[in-house]
Amino acid sequence: MSKLLVSSVLILVIGTSAGLRPAEGQVVDGNLWRSLSADARTWYLKGYTEAMGSCASFASPPLNGRPESANSECRVLVGFKDNKVIALILRVTPSQLRDAVDQFYIDPTNRLIPVPRALGVVFERLTGSSEEDLRKMIEFERWFATARSPAQ
Repeated sequence: MSKLLVSSVLILVIGTSAGLRPAEGQVVDGNLWRSLSADARTWYLKGYTEAMGSCASFASPPLNGRPESANSECRVLVGFKDNKVIALILRVTPSQLRDAVDQFYIDPTNRLIPVPRALGVVFERLTGSSEEDLRKMIEFERWFATARSPAQ
């Protein structure tokens, strides 16, 4: 069995038993994130980083000999084969990411932002984006999260 398949099944089983299954239609945002145990948050990020790292290895046809059209799913996920975020994912531990996401969600105005989009902000910070660019990105994410959430 492939390492990716085994890892995916293991993360699914552990995630389900750790209470990571949101209610149908519920977004994994900062509010849900903060309700999870530290272990559950770490396992979520372990799955996320493994998926990104595995997909990155297939994003470029020269790496797997497949035509570009067959790699479209991974290309959408990782953006491009020399993505700085992918290089970073392979060097940062899930617990380090967990701490960074925890820090991001300390601000209550960030809590409607879905975790994958919050990770985008975290990765931009870790790859050296300017404070001005980060501020604009966070403002957009707050606006987008508010616009997509149902009226309270």
